[in-house]
Amino acid sequence: MLTLQQNRFSVEEEGMQLWQSDTGLHVQDFLTCDLDRDGETELLLLTWRRGNYGPSKPFWVSRNDTGWSQHIFIYNWQNGTPVPQWMSSRLRPEVARWALHDKDQLFIVTPDGTETLWQWGYWGLERIA
Repeated sequence: MLTLQQNRFSVEEEGMQLWQSDTGLHVQDFLTCDLDRDGETELLLLTWRRGNYGPSKPFWVSRNDTGWSQHIFIYNWQNGTPVPQWMSSRLRPEVARWALHDKDQLFIVTPDGTETLWQWGYWGLERIA
C-alpha cells in the first residue's frame, strides 16, 4: 500500500513498512505510471527539500543553497521498494498541480496557470507541449 501522510510517503505491505521518504523531504504528492514506457511502473514524488542539489552538485556550483525548493523524484521498484531512477534539480517554475495524461505523460500546471505536457526522454523529463 502506498500512503502519503503529513508530507511523508511510505510503502507498506501486510502492515509492515518497507520504505519511507527521508525526513528532510516534504512530499507534496505522488503518482504511479509507466513513465519511461519500459513495461514497469515507476513512482513519481513531487517533493520539497532544502537546497537545489543533493550531495552531488555540478562542478560550477561551489555551495548549495539552503532555501526550500521543489523537485520531481522518479523511482523504479526493486523487491517492493523504490530505488532512485532520476531526480530533478530545482523546478522553475514550480508545480501547482500535476496529473497523468495518456498513461505515460505528465500534465503540469504552474502557479500562474500555464499548462505543460512532459514525457520521459533519453535521460529525464522533456517538455512536449
